[in-house]
Amino acid sequence: MEKEKMISLARSLLFEPKEELFKLMSKEHEEIKKQLLLLDKFDLTNIEAMTHINSETINFDLLREDVPHKGLEKEKLLSNAKIHDNDFVIIRKVIND
Repeated sequence: MEKEKMISLARSLLFEPKEELFKLMSKEHEEIKKQLLLLDKFDLTNIEAMTHINSETINFDLLREDVPHKGLEKEKLLSNAKIHDNDFVIIRKVIND
């Protein structure tokens, strides 16, 4: 992967990576490409493509029923929040408008 592409991806996630990270990412990317080449050694000519990881159908009768349960108590949740008002946890804005 080109360094410019890595920079673009990182900035789209609001990261400012350092040069050492690019070296590490390039090294890891090359290692992944080498490992993927090992898969070429497998003969897949008689292997049928899969549409699902498991060919068995799901028997929905065996699944548990959805039972509603009480969630967290608001007071307990607010007591664990660093900043809150009477009803809501207040968080810092991370993306500017």
